[in-house]
Amino acid sequence: MRGQLATATAERDGARGDVEQAQAYGEQRVADLRSSYDQQVEQLRGERDTAAAEAREERRRADRAEAQLNGTDAGEEGHRCLGDAVTTSADQQGAGDQS
Repeated sequence: MRGQLATATAERDGARGDVEQAQAYGEQRVADLRSSYDQQVEQLRGERDTAAAEAREERRRADRAEAQLNGTDAGEEGHRCLGDAVTTSADQQGAGDQS
C-alpha cells in the first residue's frame, strides 16, 4: 500500500512539473507573439502615416499645378481642406516658393 502511495505521489508531482513547464512555455509563447504583433502594428502604422503624408503632399502639388494651369490663384476659392491641414493661398504660395 505504501509503495502504491509513493508511486501515485511521484506521478502526481511529475505531472505537476509537466503542467508548470507547459504553462511557462505557453506564457512565453504568448508574450513572444504579442511582441511580434506589436512590432508589426507599429510598422504598419508608420507605413500608413508615411503614405498619408505623401498623399497630402501630392494633393498639394496637384492643386498648385491645377491653379497654375487655370491661371487662377488657389486663394480665390477660399480655404482648401487637405487631409488634416487647412491651407490658404498664402500657405500655398509660400510652399511653392520653397519647392
